[in-house]
Amino acid sequence: MAPAPPVRTGPEKPREISPWDPDEPPPEGYNLRSSVRSGAIGGGVTLLLLGWIPAIIGGAIAAKDEKQRGIDGDGVEEGDWTPMYVPVVGPFITMSSVDASGGGAAVLVVDGVLQTAGAALIVYGILDRKYKVVRAQVAGHPVEVAPGVSFDRPGISVRGAF
Repeated sequence: MAPAPPVRTGPEKPREISPWDPDEPPPEGYNLRSSVRSGAIGGGVTLLLLGWIPAIIGGAIAAKDEKQRGIDGDGVEEGDWTPMYVPVVGPFITMSSVDASGGGAAVLVVDGVLQTAGAALIVYGILDRKYKVVRAQVAGHPVEVAPGVSFDRPGISVRGAF
């Protein structure tokens, strides 16, 4: 059999109050807490990596291709693809270094915008914090008394902080 729910003595207060205006002082017995927006940070990391990993792979493949072809008269060399390894600004720099146009330029713009959006979400998640007030952990918390039932014998349990 499951034990009965504990019987609490003393006034019942909510554990936390969220959201909370950080300019307002917390009520008595509560502490102000803040946290980053983890959802925005996670989404930003995902977007950034969805753009950056293909850019690294594409830059490495294009650089290897340029190296194998040698000097072919197109004005693009192996080192011109190096900016692709740099997050956010790499695709935009590469557009200039390889003199991209048409579909190639469009792919680089989309990749750069994707990485920029990811970086912006990460910054937003770090800077725009969530605030809440949490009940302070102090001595003299209410004592919990619960009946206990077992196959051997009945009893009660008492739990509290002193």
